[in-house]
Amino acid sequence: MARENFTSPKGKAKWAKLNTPDEYEGKKTYKVQLILGKDSAEWASLKNLIDEQTDEAFESNKKQVKPQKLDEYKKHYPYENEYEEGQPTGNVSVKFSMNAEFMRGEELVKMKPKLYDAQLKQIHDISIGNGSEIKISYCPYQYHNPSNNTAGVSLKMVAVQVINLVEYGGSAGFAKEEGYIAPTVAPEKPDVFTEAEGDMPF
Repeated sequence: MARENFTSPKGKAKWAKLNTPDEYEGKKTYKVQLILGKDSAEWASLKNLIDEQTDEAFESNKKQVKPQKLDEYKKHYPYENEYEEGQPTGNVSVKFSMNAEFMRGEELVKMKPKLYDAQLKQIHDISIGNGSEIKISYCPYQYHNPSNNTAGVSLKMVAVQVINLVEYGGSAGFAKEEGYIAPTVAPEKPDVFTEAEGDMPF
């Protein structure tokens, strides 16, 4: 059965790894956190969808849990309250990710999220910094993790639309001046597989 893609509300990007995957213990993952106001209507709508998917995963996998471990069986959510310097910000951080590669039989398949600007033009190799305004096309993936006796939902990223860009690293303290302007070079098209092939998801 084909999985259904959804589009997140607009929010602020945090810790975006969308050009080069994060690598941990040999696993490569593209990821980004979406920051939304805890009391916003946008978060309430997204939370309802996530919680519904999490409840389904929890109930459908309960029969796989050993009877003696049912009391410890818990739900796991892909969101948490945001904190800065140990203090709550009043926002929620929602985690989205995409595996950078996987094995299909004996073939190693590489994946990469597609990036679009506000006018739905595909873009490449931009550094999306904290505070960039984005929307995310994603597919909820329900799972059961026997190792920690939890069930939940992962938000598998398909593509990202950048509404307002805050480049990572900023301007390094410089201001614009008259003078040399670097030529525009068309980026090479990456030879990767993406679930966002076909119609744009936004």
